[in-house]
Amino acid sequence: MGDKNDRSIYTGKCNAEIQPTGAACPLFNRNEFLVARPDPDWVIHRHILYTCGVVITGPPLQNIIDPVSSEELQDTVLTLLRNNWASLLLNTDIFIGTGHQSFIVLTMCCALYTLKCGSITSKPRSAEWAIANLDNKWTELIEQAAAWHNGNPPGDISQTQEFLRYVLKEAGL
Repeated sequence: MGDKNDRSIYTGKCNAEIQPTGAACPLFNRNEFLVARPDPDWVIHRHILYTCGVVITGPPLQNIIDPVSSEELQDTVLTLLRNNWASLLLNTDIFIGTGHQSFIVLTMCCALYTLKCGSITSKPRSAEWAIANLDNKWTELIEQAAAWHNGNPPGDISQTQEFLRYVLKEAGL
């Protein structure tokens, strides 16, 4: 989980030209250089770049990246939930790996936050939001996920699966 390193190489075209459904472009993904279409979560990364990106050299990112609407963010999250996350319920092994449960729970908090609020926030902030806004039955699971550190034992697999089912239901999937 912590060794994933994604980068895109920008040629000055960061809008419609670089889309999950558009032409392939140079990417650095999981420590491998390739030419491919970006993953659907590119919309989220584009939003983060637009709102929080730091330029080392060159023009401001807002000059080369179009803003992402709340609706685009919500549609992307729905696509990711439908195409990537729903299938995890069939693969219980994914819940066993070190840190996977924490990652899943916190990512689901982010997904719900985006669906309900129309914006993106960090995993810690989305966990705080979820604790304040979701049923208290999820509080302990979310707190454990937020506090998890490498070396800690995994949490309750069945409750993590139940939380994923809950998020999918809230998303209408």
